This record gives sequence, structure tokens and C-alpha cells, in this order.
Amino acid sequence: MRCFTLIILLWLIPSSILAAQKEIISACIGTWEPYTSEKNPNERLAEEIVARAFKIEGYVLEISYQPWARCKASVKIGEYDISFPWPLSEDKQLDFIFNKVPIIRGKEVFFFKVGSKFDWDKSSDLKSFRIGATVGFTHAEYLKKYKISYTPAKNELSSFKMLLSGRVDAYPSNSIVAKRLIERHFSNEEAESLMAHSKPLFIIDNFAILPKVNGERSKEIAAILDVGLEKLQALGIIESILQTDSK
Repeated sequence: MRCFTLIILLWLIPSSILAAQKEIISACIGTWEPYTSEKNPNERLAEEIVARAFKIEGYVLEISYQPWARCKASVKIGEYDISFPWPLSEDKQLDFIFNKVPIIRGKEVFFFKVGSKFDWDKSSDLKSFRIGATVGFTHAEYLKKYKISYTPAKNELSSFKMLLSGRVDAYPSNSIVAKRLIERHFSNEEAESLMAHSKPLFIIDNFAILPKVNGERSKEIAAILDVGLEKLQALGIIESILQTDSK
């Protein structure tokens, strides 16, 4: 009888009270300003979008910061629930589930030094130049796919330093991320010595990746994120977040 009474009482508890014990979604991400940043809270556009998408559905996003390649490996084995933002690719689909609604859209272009002979129209043209790439980034996968050799670096700042020093002829980067990085880390003279190619390497949507090893949990989290993102889009919140950075 006591057990039966307890069941009835639990059923009568308002859902809002039960929802107060919110589930935590664990994320592992690196720094990719202005979209993600370990140290600068003003450079977390993608983090804010994802956190608010989960929050509107009653979940809490808990973020750990590590190098991107380490995050990818950790999420793959299920140490974390999610990582973002990542572009869709065939190789990642072997180990990860992607959500369906894009978090951000990015344009990747080659940066090179003013006065350089660098130019390209098709991927085979790139074989004539020394190309830089950041380990774990999508452009490295692209270059590998088309058998274009490149000089690796551990992060984007190191890659741009290689470009300025003349160790590489060109380096591909997200146009918004590159602009921010150049403004913050290099002198006006150095910044003016760099230019972006007019032809994009790719224009691509970025999503969240979730471990296949977590099975249904990953599918459920991806679905929850998509619902939250759609709600934010309908309310104009995502556009508002991105416009804040453009001011």
C-alpha cells in the first residue's frame, strides 16, 4: 500500500519540479575564436548558441576545453557527449552521429602574402605551392583527400606565423576567424602584408558530433539539440547572437 501511495504521489508531482533536476550534457571543444574560446567569454558565439539551444529544452551544457584533435578522440570513445562545431564529412560519419540543424556556416579561404604568386582555380593548382594546415582541421582532411602535401601546425596562430615567416605560401582559414586572429595577434604592418584569395576552398555548415558508441543517448541528444536550434532560429535568437559579433 505504501509503495502504491508513493507511485501516485510521484505521478502527481508537477513536471516543472522534476525538470528542476536538469540533465548535464558534457562537451569537449577547443578554441576557435570568435566561435569558441577557453579564455575569452566574448568569443563564444557557437558556445552560446548551443548552450541556449539545450537550455530552452531544459538541459545544461558543461564544457571542457582541450585541443581539437584530443576532443575528437575523446568524444569518439564516449568520454564526452558532444563536440562542436564540426563540418560534415564521410570519415567522421564512421564514428560519429551528426545533428541535422547547422550551428554556424563558415567560408574557408586561402590567405597569402601580398606580392606572392599564389593563385588557384582547381585543387591540382595547389600542388605547385607550399600549403600550411592545422592538425585536426577540416582543411587538412580536404588537402589529404586531394593528395596535396602540407606543412602541419598545432593551431591557427602557428599556421599564420609560418605564413608570415615565409615557410609556407598559403594557409586556408575561416574568413571570420582569420580576421579576428590577425587583428589580435599581429601588427598592422604584418596584417597589411596578408590578403585573402577570392575563391573559397569551401563554404560549409558546421554541426555537432556525438559518439556512435553511446548509441541511443547520442541520437536523443542530437534530436534535443536540433529542436532547441529550430526554436532559437524561429525566435531570431541565433541571428541576434551572430550580429552582436559583427558590430
